[in-house]
Amino acid sequence: MSNRWHLESAQENFPRRSEDWQRLARHVLGCDHPLASPDYVGPLLGHFGTADVLLARRDEDGSGGMVLLQRDRAGVWGSFQPHTGPFTFGLIPDDEHGSADDAIDELIKALPGYAILLAFNKLDPFHLAVRAQRHPDRTERVDYYETLQIPTDRPFEDYWQERSKNLRRNIVKKTNRLAHQGITHQLVELRDRADLAPAVAVYSALEQSGWKGEMGTAVDPQNASGRFYVDMLDRFAARGQAAIYQLRFDTEVVASAITIRGGDMLIILKIAYDEAMSDYSPGLLMMYELHKLAFGMPDVKVIEYYGAATPRAQQWAVRLRQLYHINCYRYAAFRKAVNVIRTARRRLSPAGSGAAGDAGSEAPDS
Repeated sequence: MSNRWHLESAQENFPRRSEDWQRLARHVLGCDHPLASPDYVGPLLGHFGTADVLLARRDEDGSGGMVLLQRDRAGVWGSFQPHTGPFTFGLIPDDEHGSADDAIDELIKALPGYAILLAFNKLDPFHLAVRAQRHPDRTERVDYYETLQIPTDRPFEDYWQERSKNLRRNIVKKTNRLAHQGITHQLVELRDRADLAPAVAVYSALEQSGWKGEMGTAVDPQNASGRFYVDMLDRFAARGQAAIYQLRFDTEVVASAITIRGGDMLIILKIAYDEAMSDYSPGLLMMYELHKLAFGMPDVKVIEYYGAATPRAQQWAVRLRQLYHINCYRYAAFRKAVNVIRTARRRLSPAGSGAAGDAGSEAPDS
């Protein structure tokens, strides 16, 4: 039986395949997930992709599967994984188009060279884009991190009363401190397309002034990260699904959040606050005001972060779930061999090493 997968340059061909991608995403995920939207994926490819990123499509229209791929090293491939992308940029149905496991087997054999491993990164069990389950001897799950979710299907006050006494006390304490010093605070929503690029610049200034600026990982309007957010937000704003929120003390912006909406969810992509104002906890106040606002949005049923749920972030959570990777091996013998090598390396280096990425937004500590 001939292989049904076609491989082509993602940067060159994704724009003309975007409608097929959107149709498949809606079918596989069961909703118009913002992170699977061509308006999110397209800018990622444009600003972070390279000529080496491939678009794999199964069948002419991609109805049997579509995956953005890049080679990690000889024999090892993975789904496209820019550091700003907190989702799996691959879609493989498990239905009348055939078994997802069979599709993955075919894809591994279609890859250039002799591929022994294909990794699908950052899978979300609530919106599972790839299901590989029939060959446990050839697949392995690698946990990534937990992320948090907040359903908005009840009054905000009910949600708020279930938060810890410490969190509720902190909000009251900080609000009272501002009032005693005659400082007003308000949350400002910016949704007009003309306002978003300047708001990204303001957001960037907040990040640049803090630890991300020191680390060189802050959003910068002059680099790929800043250009991506401006481009992506403009596309979402064209249909009223992008907003940047600013918490202002009097007229000064002290915290900001970049968000997109769709599929009944509000996704908080990035959060920054002025660390010089930490005595007033602008990050906590920002999230309190933003959550309260989101509970009143008729088109939002859940708030998603897609960032690591740190202990402090978990105080906002109603649900936690584990994001994970799936490694799919060409043959079971390859998985066994890799496990032998890993065991040997752990014995030589007991401390090991971990991986981290700027994959989403954390609830701020201050």
